[in-house]
Amino acid sequence: MLLRICAEIVLAISTYAVARQFWACGKREQYLKQVMSNEAHLESFISHAVLESPSPAMDYFAQPNQAGYGINLEAASAADKGATYRVRAFTCVALLAIGLASYFVGPVYAILNFVVFLIAWAGTLSEPARESALHHVLALAYICHKWRSKDPAQCERFFDQALALRPLYNVVKKVDS
Repeated sequence: MLLRICAEIVLAISTYAVARQFWACGKREQYLKQVMSNEAHLESFISHAVLESPSPAMDYFAQPNQAGYGINLEAASAADKGATYRVRAFTCVALLAIGLASYFVGPVYAILNFVVFLIAWAGTLSEPARESALHHVLALAYICHKWRSKDPAQCERFFDQALALRPLYNVVKKVDS
């Protein structure tokens, strides 16, 4: 009996840790949408200095190509979504394995683990997830900055149609002025 309780404690702690990562993926997406739509918040961390000294990852996605910078924006967004998807897939597999192990310890323990999974949702967005979202926004801002410096007319036409990115573009224009 004591062994079962110890096993369930370890499984519950594992469930909580992995579930926090699982829930962080969805919360990060929500946070990213909030940031991308709020010009005041964007202005608080996008500056000319940041756009002039990008990280290597940001610079990688902003390299000029034949198809234009619109593809760069799509590639950066796809890479970000892919990374989030991989984390969510890994955590799903881990949670299923933990749930299965918990079920073999005892069905009541599987129910307790499910409750722990739900409790993990109540936490706030972790700082690394928040920083990751902001880094993605900065990468998009840097691509906009480079595009605007190379071909402002084409850049303006693109952002006239990409309404979800318009607040970001407005901030980049203010910073560049």
